Amino acid sequence: GRPAEAAELRREVLTARREAGGKRDVATLAAMRQLAVALLELDDGLEEAVELVIEDLNAHLEGGKGGAPLPIPQEAQTIAGKTFEAVMKQPELGVDVKGYYEFVDALKKMLETKGKKL
Repeated sequence: GRPAEAAELRREVLTARREAGGKRDVATLAAMRQLAVALLELDDGLEEAVELVIEDLNAHLEGGKGGAPLPIPQEAQTIAGKTFEAVMKQPELGVDVKGYYEFVDALKKMLETKGKKL
């Protein structure tokens, strides 16, 4: 169906970015977020979406040169929030979601960072 096709296309974009050596550059992180959004539309995409969101948030939290946190784009915050909602709607997964605690930790750090003016 369409959601699966959307996820596949976005996965190809992300794969191409990574093959080109992209790791934590803006375009690669944006491609990760777009794939995460597409995965949330799929029945079995939640765990992978969580992994991508953790990676995206941590890339910002761990920061650029010198290790200072980078501002987390609004889009990243929104997608992190939607992903968390999706996890909460599936209590049968709950803490069994791979990376659940890491995800919650990244969200907490995101909120703490937001509290401090960057």
